[in-house]
Amino acid sequence: MQVHRNISVHSEMESKKSSEETAHIKSSTGICDDARNKVEEVIVSLSSISEENAASTEETTASMTELNQTIEQLVEKSKRVK
Repeated sequence: MQVHRNISVHSEMESKKSSEETAHIKSSTGICDDARNKVEEVIVSLSSISEENAASTEETTASMTELNQTIEQLVEKSKRVK
């Protein structure tokens, strides 16, 4: 009878330990999921910034092209004035 009781107590202890370990794993999984969400938010933000920078670069390039054309026209006109 004592052996059966010892086995039962041991089984209960192992079950409790298993439940605690499962709770710890679940908690760790939640922490990892939160970190993943934060990383995803940062990536989306960086992607948005990158797109904005690309658009600005295109606008700057267009403005510089226009400025270069204007300068070329001024050079040609100044040659004619001489």
